Amino acid sequence: MSKTVVFGYGNSLRSDDGLALAALDCLESKYAAGDVEFIRDLQLLPEHAALACQADVLIFVDASQAGKKGEVRVEPVEADGAFPSPSHHLSPSSFLTLLQYVFGIQQGPGLENVPEREPEELA
Repeated sequence: MSKTVVFGYGNSLRSDDGLALAALDCLESKYAAGDVEFIRDLQLLPEHAALACQADVLIFVDASQAGKKGEVRVEPVEADGAFPSPSHHLSPSSFLTLLQYVFGIQQGPGLENVPEREPEELA
């Protein structure tokens, strides 16, 4: 059985920046406990790497100003190869790079792209 970890990050006190957290609440109600692990935080942190390296599938959920208002987009994420700056705020690409550097994950389940699907198919 594969392990899926869904990271949702944002600030519910900052208007639509809390959208990812609301999306995780909705998704969590659709999956049995244990099938998917949901992680909520203000931002994607290096401290999440130990959990992420154990996952077969990683999904990042975040609000974005890109695109049209109300649009839901599914985008593949790849490691960008640049070692993350010493910060507690990481993009999904820099987070995957951190997994490569710290845990030696070069390619495999944790770094595979989810095939592009319509957002309705993911819910």
